[in-house]
Amino acid sequence: MVTMRRHIDDTHCSEIGLLFIAWKMLSGDMLKYVSMIAGVAFATLLMSQQTAIYLGLAYSAGAAVRDFSGDADLWVMDKAVAFPDDFKPMRSAVIDVVRGIDGVQWASPLLRSSAAMRLPDGTPQRPTVVGIDDATLRGGPSVMLNGQLADLRKDEGIIIDQRQAETFFAFVDSSGVRRSLGVGDRVALGQSSALVVGICRLSEALSSSPVVFTTSSRFRSFVPVEDRQLAFVLVKAAPGQELEDLGARIARREDLLARTPEQFITRTEQYLNESTGILISFSIVIGLGLVIGLIVSGQTFFNFVSDNSRYFAGLKATGMTDGMIVRIVFTQIGIVSLVGYWVGMGLTAVFGLAIVGSGSGFPYRLEAGIPIGTALGVLVVGLIAGTVSLWRVIRLEPAMVFRA
Repeated sequence: MVTMRRHIDDTHCSEIGLLFIAWKMLSGDMLKYVSMIAGVAFATLLMSQQTAIYLGLAYSAGAAVRDFSGDADLWVMDKAVAFPDDFKPMRSAVIDVVRGIDGVQWASPLLRSSAAMRLPDGTPQRPTVVGIDDATLRGGPSVMLNGQLADLRKDEGIIIDQRQAETFFAFVDSSGVRRSLGVGDRVALGQSSALVVGICRLSEALSSSPVVFTTSSRFRSFVPVEDRQLAFVLVKAAPGQELEDLGARIARREDLLARTPEQFITRTEQYLNESTGILISFSIVIGLGLVIGLIVSGQTFFNFVSDNSRYFAGLKATGMTDGMIVRIVFTQIGIVSLVGYWVGMGLTAVFGLAIVGSGSGFPYRLEAGIPIGTALGVLVVGLIAGTVSLWRVIRLEPAMVFRA
């Protein structure tokens, strides 16, 4: 041991040798090694998965704004509107007033209301009917999968979303086969008949209500008189016009609210965070992921260190300094954290692929920042677990190895 001591110091001991010792101690107790990895992996999965679901919900809350904006610069609405489905009726004359404001290149109405619908087999539904400008078709879906947006001008024409056609609007046809509503099918909408002339693709929305597009003029035949309402006005600013100044002029003129699409989406997300329990609920779950990872990994690693106390004492007896022992301990916690992190992120990615592949429309948004944020969380867990365990190791006496 004296000979070994002569060759072991902080500056000359091989880092590879320390890594080898750290690994051999970990692999020598495979059950605890796997348990620690499982704890870190579960914490990683919980933090990253719940964050992805929350971001998916927040993103889907503004889906209608992204789908309907087109090249509009501003959304004009009642001041009380907090999110797209919270539309409040405005006077029909508002559209003409907005068009007459200096700096407005064009303004298009966006009508929204719910209406009773009966599918071909008699199944009742109550979709949100969206009426867009007859002449320009602004505010309509931007992605058409079957048919064209211009087909909406056909007699009794409506356009529906593909995913909603396969879920909300699925029906049993005359041959007894259940299928999705498609182009050429007729439904009863309000007090009139409607013909599906196109299938579009809408973003996954937080609202569970299906959407039906039609023209503003036909909107009035589908929606009861008392429910007719101008929900929003889409505005295009004239070239060179400052949007903030234009929005302020519109607001002063009609005591309304004018917001860019980005501002409206932010307003929607703020409502989601401040007026619902979603943010708090997900924050609690993500925090639990950190706590569970800390408890499981920390306790297991502390037990691992306790069980290997004689080996650490033996290393001290051979001449290893506290600095070397610290490197061994944090190498072990680093190995556990790294492997557990990648296992957890792998499970998160598999979960996301399964959700997206299912076509369920479940909101899930695994953004680039999630792995980074989760890695920081795992790093915190590892540092705390390693520091707590290190306290025991540093206090070990080399003489312990010689005790019976």
